Amino acid sequence: MEYCDTHTDIFQWASEEFTVPYYFTGDSKWHRYYPDFIINVRTKNDEKQTWMVEIKPSSQVQSPVNKRYTNQRRQIRETIEYAKNQAKWTAAKSFCSAKGWKFVVITEKELYPHGR
Repeated sequence: MEYCDTHTDIFQWASEEFTVPYYFTGDSKWHRYYPDFIINVRTKNDEKQTWMVEIKPSSQVQSPVNKRYTNQRRQIRETIEYAKNQAKWTAAKSFCSAKGWKFVVITEKELYPHGR
């Protein structure tokens, strides 16, 4: 959040201000997704661009299919969480596309490219 407050190209931002509805086939129900940030920036052409930003650990961004698990419950939990995230992000991309916004998922690898 400090980054948003101090970055010269960001002129407005909000955290978890609104919802994006998404359907999760795992339970056949509609849910509400609260994106982490909505950020309004000025581009190099001095135009306004809106970004929807989700911040997740890299472990939740990668498919659990090729992971080796010793705990079956953990495997099930991570598989469901991954599927939910994919449903959220598909809905977010569609939502953003309809508004002319951009959507991005950021992990610690982007936040701290050289480690902490």
